[in-house]
Amino acid sequence: MSISGVLIHADPSRLGAVKEGLEALNGVEIHHETEDGRLIVTIEERGGDGGETLMRMHNVAGVLSASLVYQNFEILNEEPDVAPEEAAARPAEMPPVNLQEKTHESDTA
Repeated sequence: MSISGVLIHADPSRLGAVKEGLEALNGVEIHHETEDGRLIVTIEERGGDGGETLMRMHNVAGVLSASLVYQNFEILNEEPDVAPEEAAARPAEMPPVNLQEKTHESDTA
């Protein structure tokens, strides 16, 4: 899952239409707005990085700029019978490491 924080600068006279256009985008949520047309927005996407949605924001009529200010990637446990808290508490599974394996050509001499 990707969570991105975006700062939008919009034409203040078109703020209502900009908000409607942004909220129509999948995974977009507006958290704060100012009278001068600045919006704090997040994008939450599963299986993506938010880049495509960020580019679509630029195409919303009235958006002057959309700047990525934060991004976080999380690997989610897809097991439906495991609560997120339980999955987070589990140690990550890593393949065993064989320290006896030869790792360099010079190890054969």
